[in-house]
Amino acid sequence: HILIKVDPSLDKAASDLAKQKIERIEKKVLNGEDFGKLAKENSEDGTTSNNGEMDYFSKEEVVKPFGDAAFALKKNEVSKVVKSRFGYHLVKLLDIKPARSLSYDEVKDDIGKYLTAMRRREELNKFVDGLRKKAKIIIFFNLFFLHHFINWFFGVNTNI
Repeated sequence: HILIKVDPSLDKAASDLAKQKIERIEKKVLNGEDFGKLAKENSEDGTTSNNGEMDYFSKEEVVKPFGDAAFALKKNEVSKVVKSRFGYHLVKLLDIKPARSLSYDEVKDDIGKYLTAMRRREELNKFVDGLRKKAKIIIFFNLFFLHHFINWFFGVNTNI
C-alpha cells in the first residue's frame, strides 16, 4: 500500500501535486520497479517500515474506495490510483485469507478485555455523574471591579 496524503483543507493545487506524485509512482510500478521499495521510499503512512504491507483486513474495516479497490484485485495485482478522504493510494494485493469464524478460544481474551473496559467505562460514567450532581458552583464577584464596570458601562456613579 502506498499513500500520498492530501489535507482536505488545502486548495486544489495541493491535491493536484499529490495526484501527480502518486501517478509518477504508479508509472514506476508499471515499469517493473519494486512496489515494496517504492512504498518504503514514498508512502506517507505507518506502513513504510514494512514496505507498505498492511495486516489482513475486511472490506468494512477500511474506507470504501480503498476497500473496493483492494477487494477487486487478484493476487499480486496493483490497483489504479484510488482517491479517499486520506489522499491517493496504490494498492497491491499480496495475499488473500478467506473469512472465517473464530473459535471461542481464539477470542476469549479479547472478549474479557472488552467487557472489562465496558464495565470500567460504566463505573467511571456513574462516578462522574455523581460528582456533577453533588457539585456546587459559586461565583464570587469582586465588588471593586463590579463598581467600576457599572460606572463605565452605564455611565452612572455607584457608591458601593
